[in-house]
Amino acid sequence: MPPSVTAWIEQVRPLVAIWLVSNNLSNRRIGGIAQALDLPYLSGARKPSRRKLMDAIAQMDLPKESVAMVGDRLLTDTLAGNRLGVFTILVEPMVDPAIAAQAYKLRNFEIWLMQRLGVSLERSKQGESE
Repeated sequence: MPPSVTAWIEQVRPLVAIWLVSNNLSNRRIGGIAQALDLPYLSGARKPSRRKLMDAIAQMDLPKESVAMVGDRLLTDTLAGNRLGVFTILVEPMVDPAIAAQAYKLRNFEIWLMQRLGVSLERSKQGESE
């Protein structure tokens, strides 16, 4: 796990509940990440299904209006969050872009689809002086 991710988790942990909800079927893989970050997790979510997201929200004991879904996939993470009615945040994958272009062909389709829908993929320059 990159130190920047671990540091960010430690910084926000006192402020928000964080769960990992992964489509990955391997409890060993997602469980290892969750253990390294000391976070609860659910695997095999089958997003855009909402079932495991609802399980995580129930275990957090929060109203869904207080929950944000952060993910790097439009057709799984963002769609699942939108179907559930929670705030969604689409982030860049934590992989080398050169590798992602070859290994994640569905991601290329998602980027094309977002551009066709008029979704900006540019980083926000909000707060930067001109």
